[in-house]
Amino acid sequence: MSRKKIMSPAWLLLLALCAAPVLSLSDQEIEQRFKKVEAENQKLRQEVVKAQTSNKKQVTNLKRLMSSQDKLQIHGFMSVAASETSDPVGDTPFGFRDTLTYRSDTVLALQFDYQLSEDTKLVSQLMANGRSSFDVDAEWIYLSRKMTDNWTVRAGRLRLPIYYFSDFIEVGFAYPWARPPIEVYASTQPNFEGVDMLYRFGFDEWTFVGQVYSGTTAIDGKAENYVPPSVGTVKLADDEFKGTDYFGGNIVASHDALNFRLGYFHFDVGGTLDFTNSNFPAVGIINFSQLCEYLTGAVLYNDDIWFALFEVGLLNKRSIGPLPDQLSSITTLGRRFGKWMPHLSFTNLYTYNDPEPTEPDPKSAIYQDRSYTLGLRYDMLANTSIKLEVCHYNYFAGSHGMFGVNEDFDDSLSIYTVSIDSVF
Repeated sequence: MSRKKIMSPAWLLLLALCAAPVLSLSDQEIEQRFKKVEAENQKLRQEVVKAQTSNKKQVTNLKRLMSSQDKLQIHGFMSVAASETSDPVGDTPFGFRDTLTYRSDTVLALQFDYQLSEDTKLVSQLMANGRSSFDVDAEWIYLSRKMTDNWTVRAGRLRLPIYYFSDFIEVGFAYPWARPPIEVYASTQPNFEGVDMLYRFGFDEWTFVGQVYSGTTAIDGKAENYVPPSVGTVKLADDEFKGTDYFGGNIVASHDALNFRLGYFHFDVGGTLDFTNSNFPAVGIINFSQLCEYLTGAVLYNDDIWFALFEVGLLNKRSIGPLPDQLSSITTLGRRFGKWMPHLSFTNLYTYNDPEPTEPDPKSAIYQDRSYTLGLRYDMLANTSIKLEVCHYNYFAGSHGMFGVNEDFDDSLSIYTVSIDSVF
């Protein structure tokens, strides 16, 4: 008997029923179905391509974002300080008061460095300062271009590089004091708008950095800070002096912990004073412009144990105006004991060669004082320090020294300060 299987009638009937609809379709209907299936497939292919394109864009945007984050660096610093003076002082730009105040040295700043290319970057620093009622201001906005390994050119709003600590004068963590001694560091406007060039080179075991710069600026000020009450009400146009013809240069030589610095600064300062409503209305409105030169020098020794600084500034007038010739200096000695650093400073300020002022009272531009500062710094963290400081001023010799002219006080004054400084 044969083992070949024979399909049953039931299976044959089932196949016939399934094939019947297909076999009953015309050629036109079959073609329409194929076109419909093809259209659906085309739609699916388009959706797949669209999804792939969207994914590629997302990946590209993500790569751009990551690249931008790599190019952008954000830094910052902060100081929170409380101070009080032993006696009333005038309305000075320093914000000191004979009651507890947090405005004189409190500051918060953010700095943004964006690398436009390998050799070009954009730098902006925004700062809120208690002395300016915490109004946010752009301290730095400049474009920096590295021309060669030695040469760098910058243009925009820059820090005026007169003193050793000028570039980071507001960064309290960078120095031992609660504030750099005002006899020297408060003498000029900290910023200017212009251009500078830096040249770095080495010789033997020494490193040198040279800088030249030029520009202009507007210097905020109020006439009552410079004119005594006996003169009456005097107005300064736009509450600012005009600083023009800025140019200068400096050079820093460094060898291990030893640093030397020499600087020269030439400028013209002018403004409009209105005496119409003062006690001397006959003086009227005065426009003045005074040409000056500023010479500075510094020696700094700063290793892991000792901090020693001597810095001096000499202001020479070159034309008639309210600013007198002036000499100021700082001497600081500090020693580190682990995280602790006690330090002692002596500063001196006096004017000579009496000015030929435009205002009626020439004594308003004569001032001098000496100060002794005893301070203690504690490095609480790698980026945070706490400071205690007492600064005693004396030898005003009948002048108002660095303080307001609208207050009378004895021939001595003390400022007590506690601060917390941090960089991040």
